[in-house]
Amino acid sequence: MSKEMDEFKAEVTKYYEKSQETFEKQLSFISAGSLGFSMFFVEKIVEDFSSTNLRILIILSWLLLGSTLIINLISHLLSARNNYNTLKEINNDQYDFNKASSRINTINWLNWLTIGSLLFGILLFIIFILLNI
Repeated sequence: MSKEMDEFKAEVTKYYEKSQETFEKQLSFISAGSLGFSMFFVEKIVEDFSSTNLRILIILSWLLLGSTLIINLISHLLSARNNYNTLKEINNDQYDFNKASSRINTINWLNWLTIGSLLFGILLFIIFILLNI
C-alpha cells in the first residue's frame, strides 16, 4: 500500500471513530432528553393522568426510550470489547477478517435497534400528546 493510501486510511479511520462517538453521544442525549421531557409533560401539563386516553402509549414510550439508553450502553461496551479482541488477534497474528466483520455487524445491528426504539418511543409520545391535548 502506498504512503498516500496509508494516510487516507488513517484519516478515514479517524472520521469513522469520531462519527461513531458522536452518534452514541447524540443518541444518549436525545433519548434521555425525550424521556425527561415526556415525564415533565405528564407531571406538569397533564392534569389527571388516570383520566388520559391510551396511557399505555406513554408507558410504552418510556420503556422504549429507556431501552434506547440501555441498548446504547451495551453497544458501547461491546464495541470496546470487540476493539480489544481485534487488537489482541492482530498482535497474536490471528486476525480473522470474518470474525472482525461479524463483531462490527453486531454493533451495527444494535445501533439500528437503538435508532428504531428511539424513533418509535418519540412517535408514541407524540401520539399520546395529540390524543390528550
